[in-house]
Amino acid sequence: MILIRILFSGIAILMVFLGNTQEYNDPDQRYDIDSLHTALTHAKSDSSKLEILKHIGQRYRNLAKLDSSIHYYQKALEVLQSGDFPMIYQVWESATLQHLAVITGNYSMAMYYATLSL
Repeated sequence: MILIRILFSGIAILMVFLGNTQEYNDPDQRYDIDSLHTALTHAKSDSSKLEILKHIGQRYRNLAKLDSSIHYYQKALEVLQSGDFPMIYQVWESATLQHLAVITGNYSMAMYYATLSL
């Protein structure tokens, strides 16, 4: 268990140096986010909500609004945890959140999501 934690810590540190917070200023991103918010309010199934939340998180990530991106990926993880989805989906979302937490310098959050994905 200690070896796994050391491994994830090393990976987290490596991700800091390799992390990419490149900003993509696509004017359609804003419109797209607004459309996704509207779709989210009308989504009925958990799988639809999950996909929309992930898309919103990705759009905010593309705009380098990482706090907003983390927020929507956390909401996606909540949907996964409350629904009947394969466990691997939770691992993937946790890994995404870990990566974003490392990029923002929130190492305690990164360690939390690294541990959650084990």
